[in-house]
Amino acid sequence: MQLCLEKGCELPDLSLAELRELNPLFDQDFYSCLDLASVLALHDVQGGTAPAQVQRAIAEAKRRIEFIREEAHAHA
Repeated sequence: MQLCLEKGCELPDLSLAELRELNPLFDQDFYSCLDLASVLALHDVQGGTAPAQVQRAIAEAKRRIEFIREEAHAHA
């Protein structure tokens, strides 16, 4: 965001008044959208960083590892 570049700050560092100068629809709840959990949750697509996607990826990796182990034991 241009204002952050000009001020040398991060988005959460902008005051609500500064945000409302950009758009009067900004409200206090805007800041809660910037926390890590909210940002990660936005990426709820296959391969994304949302917690549900990460859990799915971990479960799939465990299934693959188990399959490889079974295959290795079967040919040992």
